[in-house]
Amino acid sequence: MTNWRGSVLRHGLKAAIALALIAGLAPKQIRAAAGVPVGDAHVDATNTTQNFGSAPALSVGNGNLAFLQLDISSLPPGTTADNITKVTLILYVNQVPAAGALDFAQVTSAWTEGTVTFATQPTISSPMSTVAVGSPQSFISVDVTPMVQQWLLNPQINFGISISASAGSPGTAARAQPDQPV
Repeated sequence: MTNWRGSVLRHGLKAAIALALIAGLAPKQIRAAAGVPVGDAHVDATNTTQNFGSAPALSVGNGNLAFLQLDISSLPPGTTADNITKVTLILYVNQVPAAGALDFAQVTSAWTEGTVTFATQPTISSPMSTVAVGSPQSFISVDVTPMVQQWLLNPQINFGISISASAGSPGTAARAQPDQPV
């Protein structure tokens, strides 16, 4: 669980991210599990050498990108990519100063919460999902199924998810307040 607030989006590891993994397993087996955030940081284009890994929230937009690392080991042993039918990342957005959209992409190189900066940020794939943000005090859902399926096929490529203002809506700004339960 995690919280979000910020100037475009900020995140802290206490309450409003839920990663729901819905697996197509036998009826008596677990059909949903939660991914656990194990790292989070944002980088800022105006402070290229500053690390924000210990900040209580993540910022996205206005020159900022956010990164999340998720542990999916809570899935039942033997779960394969073929067992996964839907994975949803749920974010609580508290304020939306400038409506638009957020891009969600797979991070493709290593990074650590305590050392990543704008100058050392990891590489990312093309966006896998784009989600509109427009209403304050609301939840948004992001389909991250392909990312989690890829991580199950190749666990060594699980470097997490990046969140940025959408290329189609670069002025997007949203704020999310910490400690909002899902």
